[in-house]
Amino acid sequence: MCGEPCFRIINDGKRDIRGVDDLLTALCRVLADARRKAEQGQERALAERHHSAQSYADRDRGLVGNFFRAADNIIGGAIGRAELIRLTEPDAPLSLLGWLRGAGLGQSARERERSDQLGAQHLQALHALNNLQAVIDGLAEREYSERVRRL
Repeated sequence: MCGEPCFRIINDGKRDIRGVDDLLTALCRVLADARRKAEQGQERALAERHHSAQSYADRDRGLVGNFFRAADNIIGGAIGRAELIRLTEPDAPLSLLGWLRGAGLGQSARERERSDQLGAQHLQALHALNNLQAVIDGLAEREYSERVRRL
């Protein structure tokens, strides 16, 4: 018994399309399984990157760094994280927030934003994997015709 589909010609070699649906079902199962494995690998990699980015954003920054993380959270809550990031970019107009960027203001918000982006990518990968698994399950439930025998 083989793990992969095995085929042989059992008639006189004349073209006959009977059994093509079984052949396509077997081929789709193999291809879908290979894709599922690739999707699982990508999902695991995204999960690891998201976890790493979260850990990095939440790390202990010392007294001054933790003060600016708290300031990021307060200011980001008042004006929004995206606005805080925009106002603390190097090319932002000169302002108190831009000046404080040199001391670390906005860095925590940028790191948290990156972590959230990776989290969203991870969720998209999980969603794609779940959709693919539904297709694979549908193919796996399909019965071969009586023409298919194990070799």
